Amino acid sequence: MPHRPRVLLLTQRVPCPPDRGDRIRSHRLLASLAERADVTVACPTHERVTDAQRQALHALATDALIEHDDPVRRLTRLAAARLRGRPLTPANFTLPRLAGRIAELHRADPFDTVVCFCTGMHGYVERLLQVDAPRPRLVLDMVDVDSGKWARLADAPGRRSPLSAARRRLHAYEAERLGELEHEAARIYDTIALVNAAEADAFRREAVPAESRYRIGRKFAEVIHATNGVDLDRFRVTPPPRERNVFLFTGVLDYTPNIEAVDWFARLCMPLLRKDVPGATFRVVGKRPSRAVRRLSKLPGVEIVGEVPDTRPHLHEASVVVAPLRVAPGVQNKVLEAMAAGRPVVASPQAASGIDAEPGRHLLVADHPMRFAILCGHLIHRPRQARQIAHAARQRVEDRHRWDTTLRPLLDAAVDPAASPAPALRLAA
Repeated sequence: MPHRPRVLLLTQRVPCPPDRGDRIRSHRLLASLAERADVTVACPTHERVTDAQRQALHALATDALIEHDDPVRRLTRLAAARLRGRPLTPANFTLPRLAGRIAELHRADPFDTVVCFCTGMHGYVERLLQVDAPRPRLVLDMVDVDSGKWARLADAPGRRSPLSAARRRLHAYEAERLGELEHEAARIYDTIALVNAAEADAFRREAVPAESRYRIGRKFAEVIHATNGVDLDRFRVTPPPRERNVFLFTGVLDYTPNIEAVDWFARLCMPLLRKDVPGATFRVVGKRPSRAVRRLSKLPGVEIVGEVPDTRPHLHEASVVVAPLRVAPGVQNKVLEAMAAGRPVVASPQAASGIDAEPGRHLLVADHPMRFAILCGHLIHRPRQARQIAHAARQRVEDRHRWDTTLRPLLDAAVDPAASPAPALRLAA
């Protein structure tokens, strides 16, 4: 029997069920790795883990290490990181007890490869590298350049207040510190994966010196891209709904970019849209709606549904899916899923930028509230064109966003080093 590599997968959350952006990708990554290797999953959690989650996890993973966090310890770690001038994201996810358990496992039976899902889990890699054991191959699925996301949040327009000013300073701090960590990661990991070619190119230019004289004697990660996909069997095309007046947004509703997107569409676009489409309803579906999101239900035509066990019934009832995010790093799964389900999408330039799709053909793109509302109404009044866009969108997803092909570069780097060799160590001058 051929040797199956021993892989450690570090994820920020229990990677099942695949009900939010990071879990969708990490769950698919786990399932794909499990086909090629014996995978141990390690993750912190501040939520109760159900028996169904544990069963789903053990159906894929050889072993699972789950450590519960609590708010007091998390705040203590964040405060300590801030005092030491360290990034807050890794401090949020790095639990000392879990790091110790991982280190002991590696000491007893070294892992061949460690796959770190996002920079938030980098603290565990730092601890593991201190263990007196063979160094594993290190792969970082960075997904997005998080420092850029925090920088955009720091510069994003919005209401001015003492609280927002403090929040902007915190965002700017995290952008700078995470940027330092990302540059450090380029020296530590063998391979770093980004979610699209543009992010990979940008990170390569920023973190890997272009001039050879600055690379002499130094090893840098190979930077690749592995985009997101869609479960095409799960998201099937259904006929357009009879009631053509539901405009849908899906996403985690305590996440700042999603909160701002929902607020922008509800307050600025809906009054314009309801003049063009009488009875138009803006339906908002997602986990943990914040107080600001819940307040929007008082506005005419705004319906805050909140958490649901399955978003697909709402996709089937929607005439148009909207993605008006102002900060949207990487690839938006909500857009891919809508396209796969055969629903026309109107997106902001930011939300559309990570999707391998042509504006005007596979989805519509607008930035100004008036233009956004006009395009939403256009899809209602011209159902034939809406169907053409939806059909082209589904075809595009089938062609470019199948999971079995999108993650292949990352899987090859993790489990088949010969297919993605680590950079050679260059001789010092």
